[in-house]
Amino acid sequence: MGTVRERAEGFVLAGGRNSRFGSDKFAHLVDGRSMGERAVDALAGLGSVTVVGPRRDSTQEVNWWMGSREGDGPLGALIDVLERTGSGIAVVLACDYPHVNQLLVEHLVASLGDDVDAAIANDGRPHWLVGAWRAERAVRTLRSSWDAGERSLHRAASGLEVIAVTAESAVLINANRKADVGA
Repeated sequence: MGTVRERAEGFVLAGGRNSRFGSDKFAHLVDGRSMGERAVDALAGLGSVTVVGPRRDSTQEVNWWMGSREGDGPLGALIDVLERTGSGIAVVLACDYPHVNQLLVEHLVASLGDDVDAAIANDGRPHWLVGAWRAERAVRTLRSSWDAGERSLHRAASGLEVIAVTAESAVLINANRKADVGA
């Protein structure tokens, strides 16, 4: 049967235009390793890892996949991932969180109780794209919001049972600009 961690699927979100960043975030080096490699490594203890977005050069063994809502923002990407996951657990990590590690990923998955739709990393505010999701339950609410025209992830998720998993701000640096990661 396997542990919950082994049954969970990992997804690195690597789509988007990178307009504020100025170049491909997935390929950008932080301390000698690309942000994409770092994200894949953080999810490596899970049953599988899929990069969601256009295929890039990589030495890592990962699956590549483009969702049907590519280019429709974080909520669209998350809905695609949850639909693909079906009745399982999806651990979602945007590639612009270069300091997330396997320990936090394990804590997210372990915090996902039976009565919880999502366990989200939190450093005083929720980081919706660093989380573990009970796909089948969460996608119904998110898709309903999407179909009603909502595009904000935090507003779409307001109807879900969410647990905040405390993490240090240094681990949850979101690299929207190169200066966020010292470049």
